[in-house]
Amino acid sequence: MKEMIKLWTPNTFERKILLYAVSGTLLFVLFHFYFLDIFPTYIPKFYTSFHIILEFFSISISIAIFTYGWKVFSYTKSRRLILLSFIFFTIGILDLLHTLSFKEMPYFITEGSINNSIWFWLVSRLTASIFVTIILLIPDKRMKRDPRFLLFFISIVYISLVAQTIFAFEDKLPLVVIERIGTTPLKNGIEYFVSFLYLASMVINFVHYKKTKKTSSLYILLSFYFLLISELIFTMYRSVYDFDNFTGHIFKVIGYFFIMKGFYFSAISEDKIAEEKIRRARQELDDIIREQQGLIFIFRKRGNEFFHTLCNGELLYKMGLDPKKIRKQKLEEVLPSNAEHLLHYYNLAWNSGEKVTFEMDYHDLSLFFSLKPIFLDGQVVEVIGSATDITKVKHMEELIRSSEKLGVLGELAAGIAHEVRNPLTTLKGFLQLIKTDISEQNQTYVNIMLEEVDRIELITNEFMAVAKPQALHYKSENITTIINQVVALLQPQAIMNNIEIIIHKQEQLNPVIICEKNHLKQVFINLIKNAFEAMPKGGTLMIKIGQEDSNYIHIDFIDTGIGISNETLKKLGEPFFTLKEGGNGLGLMMCKKMIESHQGELKVSSKLGIGTTFKIILPIHRAFE
Repeated sequence: MKEMIKLWTPNTFERKILLYAVSGTLLFVLFHFYFLDIFPTYIPKFYTSFHIILEFFSISISIAIFTYGWKVFSYTKSRRLILLSFIFFTIGILDLLHTLSFKEMPYFITEGSINNSIWFWLVSRLTASIFVTIILLIPDKRMKRDPRFLLFFISIVYISLVAQTIFAFEDKLPLVVIERIGTTPLKNGIEYFVSFLYLASMVINFVHYKKTKKTSSLYILLSFYFLLISELIFTMYRSVYDFDNFTGHIFKVIGYFFIMKGFYFSAISEDKIAEEKIRRARQELDDIIREQQGLIFIFRKRGNEFFHTLCNGELLYKMGLDPKKIRKQKLEEVLPSNAEHLLHYYNLAWNSGEKVTFEMDYHDLSLFFSLKPIFLDGQVVEVIGSATDITKVKHMEELIRSSEKLGVLGELAAGIAHEVRNPLTTLKGFLQLIKTDISEQNQTYVNIMLEEVDRIELITNEFMAVAKPQALHYKSENITTIINQVVALLQPQAIMNNIEIIIHKQEQLNPVIICEKNHLKQVFINLIKNAFEAMPKGGTLMIKIGQEDSNYIHIDFIDTGIGISNETLKKLGEPFFTLKEGGNGLGLMMCKKMIESHQGELKVSSKLGIGTTFKIILPIHRAFE
């Protein structure tokens, strides 16, 4: 016994269903055995009015179930639901004929007849119990074709045949009730057979509930239980006006109510739950798409225009775009500068039906796009696209290309060091020997030759610095002092070129850093000379020294020269790229390399016709400690 209790312990909902069933059983016992004590004033002549009300309630439920099944078939395609819907349509109309043909009702096709009315009742009960049991036994599946109009035609034909048979042979139909005596064995046999089918349907629904745990299955099981009680009651009355007959109709209405709960309210509740799950799933999907680093979008074509059905991702917000505007507006309105480029590839993917990839620049971002067409019945119906920010990848490619150039430059520098420096040392030595034995006039020429040899050695040393960086000796230095020394060195050249140099230091700033003094001097000299060359007609060079934050200082070299174009700015600092005649493209590259060796950064900004700013950011000495 304990094992049986453990085998099935009802949950809250199951206990509620059991409570309904027990309450219904108690109600049946009270109504059948004690109705005179409960309803002492029951008058049989009121039966017809109550009968009409109760039957029309049942009919309304049948039509509601039919309407619901018809409507939802468009997306459920459920064979079981559409067949049950038409069964209830059929029994609803038969119950209507049962009500209209009752003895006390006005003339309807023929005079009202108890026998005709009950035969409509019996055919309706047989139709419901037989076909419902069969439908519950066969497995449900999605239907490929729409059978609704065919089933509607079959139902109308069936109802017409039943009505024609009963009305045409009303005098020959066997009696099913003998007033004051009771129901006949034929009626009772039919009612017991219907009760047996309802009992079988209860078992089928209970098995289905154990498998699926759907609340609708228990509601329908409960409805069959009340309908079973109703059928048993209809075998007990002696007169159609008896209180037992009235009670049977009450239990039928209760059974139909739970059918509505199972087929209609529960289905709606399950639909709402499913819709809520779909809504949550969509919300989760939107959150995932919005949080992913790239961009995901879907577009379709209407006429000659493309429109987006989905567009979201972190990259979208990085681009400063609103997903709602993209879905509502045309591409030309959202991305006017890039629309033509995008539309070209949109059309290419749509028309070719093949995957398309391409790159596009959007402001400071480099983007990689991928477009994948989706087919339905051999036709492109939409295109799923993605975009990824490859700005860093592009930057890495540039660094790799620069490192490749530096590798070539290193090999070249090593060759020069080997092939040029040794002969230069020999030439310099012999020139110094010759200098002591020649006339003063020839010494002038020898001095010039020695100066040129020294210059060649300086250039060679630059190549050697690229090929083999030297060990740096960092010391604590005042950056202002270094700049003043460099400016003092170049001041004569500035005066000759009509250039004013202004040094501006932030108040209360003590710009002491750990650095390699000679390297920074070389950088400052290079930048100042570049500024001189950018101002051939004179101008102003402003050198600003300030504190970036608590860890960094900055030195800005701001000239009022001719400026540099955006295209040229991108190439500035690359090996062998130069704007000077006879330049080798190594000066600015070496400056960047020296600043980076100090864990600093060299930035440049420029506007044509206004001037150029080189900004050096260096860590304060505490960063090196």
